[in-house]
Amino acid sequence: MKKSHFKMLFSFVFMALVMLSCENNLEMVLPQGPKGDKGDKGDPGKSAFELWLEHYGKDSNTSIEEFFNSLKGENGKDGAVPIIGENGNWIIDGIDTGIPARGKDGKDGVTPEIGDNGNWFIGGVDTGIPARGKDGFTPVIGENGNWWIDGQDTGKPSVVIPEIGSNGNWFIGGVDTGKPSRGNDGANGVNGKSAYELWKEAVDAGEMTNKDGSEYTGGNTWEEFLRWLQGGDVSVLYQYWKTLPGNSNKTIQQFIEELFSCHCDGITVSVIALNECVELNADGTVKGTHSAELRVGGEGGTQVNVTGNGINLNGIVSDNFTPVIFNIPRGNTSIQLVIACTKSGNTVNKEAVIPALNYVRLSATPTVVPVPGQQQDVVTVQFVTAPVEMSVDGTVVYASGAVVAGSGWAVSNEGRTFIRTYNRMSTEQKPTVRATGANSACSTIEEAFTIGQLAPVQLGPLALTTINECNLQLSVTGTPGMTVTAMDANNHAVSVVLPETSAGNYSTGIVPRLYQAYTILVRAELTGYGTVEETIVVDGPNLASELLRVDPISGVVENTSISQVQRKLTNLSSGPIQYNISRGGNVGANRHPLSPAFPLTGTIAAGSSVDLSFYRDYTSDFSSGEYEVTITVQNQCGLQRNYTLTIANQQNYRHAFTMPAGWGDGSGDPNEMITFEVSVFDGIPGSYVEFQLFNGLAYGGVSREQLDASGNLTWNVTMTRAQIQAALNNQKGYFYFYSNSGYTEKYSIGSEKEEVTFAFD
Repeated sequence: MKKSHFKMLFSFVFMALVMLSCENNLEMVLPQGPKGDKGDKGDPGKSAFELWLEHYGKDSNTSIEEFFNSLKGENGKDGAVPIIGENGNWIIDGIDTGIPARGKDGKDGVTPEIGDNGNWFIGGVDTGIPARGKDGFTPVIGENGNWWIDGQDTGKPSVVIPEIGSNGNWFIGGVDTGKPSRGNDGANGVNGKSAYELWKEAVDAGEMTNKDGSEYTGGNTWEEFLRWLQGGDVSVLYQYWKTLPGNSNKTIQQFIEELFSCHCDGITVSVIALNECVELNADGTVKGTHSAELRVGGEGGTQVNVTGNGINLNGIVSDNFTPVIFNIPRGNTSIQLVIACTKSGNTVNKEAVIPALNYVRLSATPTVVPVPGQQQDVVTVQFVTAPVEMSVDGTVVYASGAVVAGSGWAVSNEGRTFIRTYNRMSTEQKPTVRATGANSACSTIEEAFTIGQLAPVQLGPLALTTINECNLQLSVTGTPGMTVTAMDANNHAVSVVLPETSAGNYSTGIVPRLYQAYTILVRAELTGYGTVEETIVVDGPNLASELLRVDPISGVVENTSISQVQRKLTNLSSGPIQYNISRGGNVGANRHPLSPAFPLTGTIAAGSSVDLSFYRDYTSDFSSGEYEVTITVQNQCGLQRNYTLTIANQQNYRHAFTMPAGWGDGSGDPNEMITFEVSVFDGIPGSYVEFQLFNGLAYGGVSREQLDASGNLTWNVTMTRAQIQAALNNQKGYFYFYSNSGYTEKYSIGSEKEEVTFAFD
């Protein structure tokens, strides 16, 4: 026999055992936590033959043949096997049942076939997987209802599987076909080979392996076969089964009875309850809710009703592959459940148990008792059952039946009571206790108890007084011998110690006066006492006085048509101050030629002031924009203060027309030549200007000049008295600015800025 065939045989035997055990009431408590150390090697398990002898009370001399004969069924009658007819219906005993082999609402079901090339074909498609040889695989139906080969989903749905109903007839898709599954008695079949005979053939052929996959090199006797089986699947499963809740004291006979218990009612029940560490309140009650998951599977449409102590839940199984799930809170006692599953008027009752929470329970709230006359407290923590390990704030203090040396804890009451004396500290202590018990029981109690702080030092009210423009004095009274530290509440690295000037009196004179309010934190400490902290806000009159006042210069008119900006800087302190003026911003604009070179520095005497001039930036079209001037002032204490001015761009120019001498009311000889002055102020520096007057019909008095480096110029224009009067009557004049002396490249300052009112000042 081939190795793969032999392995397949035992796989089928094991699968058959599981399928026969279709009670399917599976309760699982899943452990939590890291993998533990490797345990000692266990005793060899019993063979299937030995378990059979024990379970059925057989004599030790019973032959192995009787064991294998017991595995075979009784001589029966040939049953009618359902087959799929050419019309797609199920045919039983040559009679068309009229029931299609595929589902009503699903995709067509197909049955795998072996093609001429020896591969499995499904739905006429070559899967490429051989059906024969050491590399062949058997198709199986997956949880999604499709055919799976070698662990891969073929995507092809399986056919509806006929089932034997309680009346002995074939049922297909839940419908009674009326055809019996068992026919008349037939002739006795030929005895098949026993498992030992198959194993012996494989050994003789040199094709047998050990359970770890290595080559088997032993003999082929019955005794060696038993040794080969020793510790096999049944024994291993029994050992695991005993670890499940409620099974620890059950015998191998009870295990076998439950394993082979078969109701074949199509209902599956499982309970999943995580064995997690339970968080407790300090009084021992459980924090939050811990639930177990009850899964009930069956035929789609099955109605499920779950009842128990305080439980009445209902649900419907959606389809044949998806169980209905109930989350049931767990408590200190197990909950016996009755599960009624109803389909088409038939009800099947199941039972399940929701296991109690597995944790180490407190017998009382931990106590804290002060030690008379001492800065100490005695803590007592008591459990209902003795834990196997206890830790406090992550440090193990008890393990392997003894307290850890140096932990300070003592244990009594058969390992259930723990006592320790705690020294009080400057702050409260609220440890977390974690206890681990047998069978993975675990409890965590955050802030299990509270150790109060040391008796605090005495700290009187904080007081601030002004020493000078630079500093304040901070004073406080309290317990003699303290260390008193003052610090910025937002930056503890900035601190100063207050010396004890006399018994219980503390003060310092180097608390700075700042321009903005801030908070001082004062901490008082003394060995053997609790630390005390107080705060005080530095504000109001305790803030530093302003050093500088910035004012416009009296009588000076300013607007964005005037290039010069003037400010008066006045020293407000009692000593000299130094200033530093910097400039920033306004990328792309031109600086005025008269603008000073930054930075500007200087000193202003106490009570004195200085006048400073700043010039506006400009662009070729007088567009908006701005730059900032920052004035940094430092007083005699080294304290700095910043003041910021915003200087807007120059956005226009100014002009003037000076009335000529003797003009009077304008009367006189109309042909007399009259000369008057035209002025432009704060124009584009160095630009070329063209001046025109308009009398309503034509332009006159046209003149062209170049402005100086400051954008200023005054020049004479001569016209007849009649021309001047016509222009005055029309009131329109024009200034056009150019970048070149040929007057071909005009600045675009906007027509509203080019047209002006012509009138004598």
